[in-house]
Order: sequence, then structure tokens, then C-alpha cells
Amino acid sequence: MKTHANISLDAPGIVLFDPRTLAEYLRALGVETHEVFDHFLAHQDVGNEAIRQGVIFPLYPIPADDYSVFLEEAPSGPRATRHFTYAGAPLHVTSGLLIAADLNAVMHWEPEFFGAYLEHHQDRLMNNDSLDVAPGRYLAAISGFSGLEAPLHVLGYGLRLHPVERFAERLPTEDFDFSVTPAPHGAP
Repeated sequence: MKTHANISLDAPGIVLFDPRTLAEYLRALGVETHEVFDHFLAHQDVGNEAIRQGVIFPLYPIPADDYSVFLEEAPSGPRATRHFTYAGAPLHVTSGLLIAADLNAVMHWEPEFFGAYLEHHQDRLMNNDSLDVAPGRYLAAISGFSGLEAPLHVLGYGLRLHPVERFAERLPTEDFDFSVTPAPHGAP
């Protein structure tokens, strides 16, 4: 079971999504553009509904750097510093894969690539990776860390997934700031 994903951001944010869930959501709405991010911005009700239904969850603003996204059951190391935890992020997993990617994944959506992600994993760019997550609906608590140890990148996000039968009718109103500040060099 793959419990961590290592990515290098080319765009200032991370998106979490199941590729099958996202493709089915877009197909059901008749959205045929590869510029999914722009579509969600232009049609905020559609984008907000995608987040509310757990189709996609964005983490931003995040400066371009190397990050890990990991299930918190995976060890993060004794030197890791937790900077924050935001609870209640809806995630709907149907394929058994949760993709962590930079925003380019939805700025330039490639349904063929992500639809057969495991087959293309060796050919992927370093701005996306995956976690094995059992199909289901989850509310995720997302924690930002610095000082993570190998095989994780120094900066990253831990996910604690709590299964739920259905999602709330409304999204949390809190303004999330997912940037993490690394611990100074030499600090424990």
C-alpha cells in the first residue's frame, strides 16, 4: 500500500483528487474542456460543488517547492513540526487512488493520462504522485509539516481520513492558508 506521495510543484498549489471521480463529475456536467481550473473559476458554483462533493480539494497558496502528501498513519519522523491542522476537507475516492498534483493537473487536464494513472506512473512528471486509498467518502484533516524525514520531502501534508456516509451540505467557511514554514537549519 502506497502511503506517501512526493511531488515538485511547478504551480503554486496542490490539488487532491481521485481521477475517476473527477472524470465522472466532468462527464456528468458535459464539461469537455481541458482547462478545468479556468472552468471552475468561471463557473464558481460548479467548482464549489466539486469541492463540496469531494471531487477535488485544493491546497493553496503554496510556494513552488518539493512536498510530500502522506497518510498520517505513515511515520513522519521525530523532528517533524506540525504547523496547523484543518479538518473537514471532503474527498470522494472511487478508484482506490488519491492523486496529489500541482495545479497544472487541472489547468491542463489530461483525462487519458490520469484515467490510466498506474499504467503511466513511470512516465509521469514529478509534479504528481498517488496514494492508495480505499474507495469511500472521507472527511480529511490536513496538517502542514516541516522537518519531515526521508523518504518524505522536508515539507509536506499529512492526511487523516475519516470515513463518512455523506458530506455536509455546506463547505467550511474558514479561510485556509496551507503554506508551511520550514524549521530553521539546525533547529530540531
